[in-house]
Amino acid sequence: MLKHKEEARAMLKHKEEAHLMLKHKEEAHLMLKHKEEAHLMLKHKKEANMMLKHKKEAHLMLKHKEEAHLMLKHKEEANMMLKHKKEAHLMLKHKEEAHLMLKHKEEAHLMLKHKEEAHLMLKHKEEAHLMLKHKEEAHLMLKHKEETHLMLKHKEEAHLMLKHKEEAHLMLKHKEEAHLMLKHKEEAHLMLKHKEEAHLMLKHKEEAHLMLKHKEETHLMLKHKEEAHLMLKHKEEAHLMLKHKEETHLMLKYKEETHLMLKHKEEAHLMLKHKEEAHLMLKQERSAPDDQTQGRNALDAQTQGRNPRDA
Repeated sequence: MLKHKEEARAMLKHKEEAHLMLKHKEEAHLMLKHKEEAHLMLKHKKEANMMLKHKKEAHLMLKHKEEAHLMLKHKEEANMMLKHKKEAHLMLKHKEEAHLMLKHKEEAHLMLKHKEEAHLMLKHKEEAHLMLKHKEEAHLMLKHKEETHLMLKHKEEAHLMLKHKEEAHLMLKHKEEAHLMLKHKEEAHLMLKHKEEAHLMLKHKEEAHLMLKHKEETHLMLKHKEEAHLMLKHKEEAHLMLKHKEETHLMLKYKEETHLMLKHKEEAHLMLKHKEEAHLMLKQERSAPDDQTQGRNALDAQTQGRNPRDA
């Protein structure tokens, strides 16, 4: 009876040891599952970073395309202004040729009227002085227009330099953020490596000290809970950094739109100013021939009045 009792006790002990080994096997399987879940979370984080990088590259390509379109538009406007300048110069040249033909006609008339020669020479001198004065005024207006165009060009170059400076600052900021994200990734990898080393040391300790297993399992579960809380905290910090980055991008986009609206307003004001200058030049050109026509009519009246006396 005593022998059967000892055998039953030995079988019960073997059964408990087998149950304990099965429990250890299940716990090892659970830890392996936790490790695979951590790897999967790291893989999802890498994919999210890659998608964010592609989104940034697409936005940068769109921005470059818009800048090229804007530069082409500015080039067309400059060509149009140059065309208007050439047309104004051609109109001034035609005006000078018309004045020259009128002067030749008056000189031929002067050769036929020797008696009025002194009076006509004085009148020609006054008209030549007036034409020279008009020519100097036209030259001064053309010089003022060129100076205005040069000032506008300098202003645009200053705006372009400021824009390049802002882009360089933004690229530096992106580089620092990428470096910070890489540092966080390395820290997460180091924590995972420490976790694996701790798991290996714990496994060796469990094989050497089987009687203290339950106490170590309780400590390991508490450690896993703290590590999960730390990983959740890192995830929340990464989400907060992404949200701050999107807000910064939105503020920069609003700043660029405000700058573009201000630039369009300045261009409209400049076009209105050019239109007023062209209207003023046209008004002066119309008033000048009227004055010369009145002078020639007075001269013809004097000529008709003196011819009967000569006869």
